[in-house]
Amino acid sequence: MQRRKKLKKKIINTSKKKEIVSKADLMLGHSNGDSDDGLDMVGFKLTTLGERAIMQIGREMYVWLEKNPEELKLSTYFHQLGISMRTVNKWCHRYPLFDEWYESAMDIMGNRREKLALHHEIDVSIVMRTMHLYDPGYKKSLQWMETIKNQDNGNKQQIVIIDKYPSSDLVPPLKD
Repeated sequence: MQRRKKLKKKIINTSKKKEIVSKADLMLGHSNGDSDDGLDMVGFKLTTLGERAIMQIGREMYVWLEKNPEELKLSTYFHQLGISMRTVNKWCHRYPLFDEWYESAMDIMGNRREKLALHHEIDVSIVMRTMHLYDPGYKKSLQWMETIKNQDNGNKQQIVIIDKYPSSDLVPPLKD
């Protein structure tokens, strides 16, 4: 009888372990073969995450943005999770939905930075130098201004010589 209880207890324990392992395998992407490698910046080991885990990280990004209104860089979120920005960029290329979430979060972060700069709570010059990273519209306007500047540089300086100003009733002639 006691042996049966031990055996039953052992079966329950192993089934719990299998359940935990299967959840871990699901998180790591082993269940469906769709996985992505990334460098764990905390343990400095190459880890494998499945698409579900990567999408979960993308969804939790918005929660983190709401809970941390003082944060001004989105990379802080990924560094806290131990994920390198190189891995994040790879995920953006591989998963279009994750890329969309990342771009949207960057836009939110850019708006936050711009608002703080407008209220002079942070240095305006730093925000201006990095705004192109957060706002695609700002990046396009910078590129447009650069093309206009390059077009103007193509035209050499023109000097206009006016022999004599015409005189009128309103403007008296110059005295010699």
